[in-house]
Amino acid sequence: MLKIISKDSVEYRICQDLLRCDITSPGNFQGVLPPLAILDTPHQFSFIVTPRWGHAGKLRLFETVGDVIHYVRCLLKGLAFLHNHRIAHRDLDHQNILVNCYSLYQSVYDLQAEMREHRRSPEIAYCLFDFDRALQFPLDTPLRSCRTPASGAMVALSPYHPLDVSFGESEYNPFAFDVACLGNMFKLHFSHATTEFPMLAPLFDKMTTHFISERFSAPEALEFLEYAVKTSTKATYALPVTLAMDWECLRNSGRYWSTLSPSFHVSWGAYKMPPLSWTYYVLDHIVDYRVGWKLLTFLQRVVGM
Repeated sequence: MLKIISKDSVEYRICQDLLRCDITSPGNFQGVLPPLAILDTPHQFSFIVTPRWGHAGKLRLFETVGDVIHYVRCLLKGLAFLHNHRIAHRDLDHQNILVNCYSLYQSVYDLQAEMREHRRSPEIAYCLFDFDRALQFPLDTPLRSCRTPASGAMVALSPYHPLDVSFGESEYNPFAFDVACLGNMFKLHFSHATTEFPMLAPLFDKMTTHFISERFSAPEALEFLEYAVKTSTKATYALPVTLAMDWECLRNSGRYWSTLSPSFHVSWGAYKMPPLSWTYYVLDHIVDYRVGWKLLTFLQRVVGM
């Protein structure tokens, strides 16, 4: 497929870097869809040649724990790769995730039988793509202390945004924001899978905690998942799951923690996201009013509230 992009854009520079990384081979796949080629023109635009992958489809059709874990692992691998190259995606959404299954004549929603068989194959892979809203920083930029204007958090509309810029903040960390967006997407679609694979609960919470300094980085989240996979049994991945979106768990992770055993709470309760404090609800009420939002923005700028 071809995409036209400006040579002056961040996306163009990112595509150049991804092309040099040589991550197209199956043995070196990093969870990111790189271009196959960049066709420069004498003008201020170029053509990006990308592989033909399809939309990931309906996540509720996943049948086993293995389906869920493989999806989560692919995307965490992709986000860790981007962040290690200091690329903040800023548009993490289900629409920007692809699978290596494509039909010229049918959408992925009409390929349910084919996708079911593909999910049972070791060849299936998911990836992140679309970098038209991404930012790229110098490689020595610290992932935890990076700051950029808070207005950049709103370059894409998504139901997965965390609270990082909800109360007039002037700056935010785009890498931590990425992690929380992906974590919220996982929580929404896969909270019911925590019953069969409990280690998803602490993973989700540490990716989305509103205490940003305690939030997993993308490499840390991937490392945690790899640990969870290593310490589980192969039989676990064959367990069936019944998935459904749960919007309530985005603000109340106790919904899925309540299904887990007391012994698991003892072992992993420190990873559980604490409930929102009363100040959140006060501030949330204030920002409902324009004057309240302006007041909070002023206070954040002047006193760093």
